[in-house]
Amino acid sequence: MDIRVCPHCQVVRFPGERPSICCDKGKIKLEPLPPVTDLLRTLLSRTTAESRHFLKHIRSYTACF
Repeated sequence: MDIRVCPHCQVVRFPGERPSICCDKGKIKLEPLPPVTDLLRTLLSRTTAESRHFLKHIRSYTACF
């Protein structure tokens, strides 16, 4: 797979995505996101039955918002 990383913001772009779509070639600067909570880290880890259930049904959960 062809992985492309923006040299300005280090975002990984999808194949075929324009180079300037993420940060407009460094013109847009965002504050870093806060650290992920322990609960979210656990839910995304696939190490527990709850996390596997969460990931299996993640689209249903995000559709609630």
